[in-house]
Amino acid sequence: MRARTPRRPHGKTVRSSKFAERLGATGYPPRKAHELGERLAALPRHAQDIDGFNERTSASLHGDAVKAGEHAVYWSGHARLAQAEQAQRQAIAEKFPQLHEQESSARAVEQQRQAAAAAAEQRRQTAAQYDHTSYTAPTPTQSGPGMSL
Repeated sequence: MRARTPRRPHGKTVRSSKFAERLGATGYPPRKAHELGERLAALPRHAQDIDGFNERTSASLHGDAVKAGEHAVYWSGHARLAQAEQAQRQAIAEKFPQLHEQESSARAVEQQRQAAAAAAEQRRQTAAQYDHTSYTAPTPTQSGPGMSL
């Protein structure tokens, strides 16, 4: 029993490593030199696997960062346009308050109309999804639910 317990405390550290299983270090230390040689011979392959995984992950993250940058440029352009429109509306409101009021009320009416149309379309789609008029009764050649005694 004493021979199976690790003699050095670093054995626990090695076995608890996230790479221990892939390197075959979860059990007891190798007893023969060729066992150690086999484990060490596998290290370059494991290192290549890890490097490949890291490279794929890095490329994926780089792609995500590029896309995020493109989205930021796109939406910042929209933000500038909205700010310019707000400045123009403010200038119109100061110079032509009556015209501004008419335009604002017309825009509010149009937004309400669009919201009502969108709600009606949503209700139509929901009703079509749950439409039970597509039921067809079984034909005489089809057997319906049977009753057994």
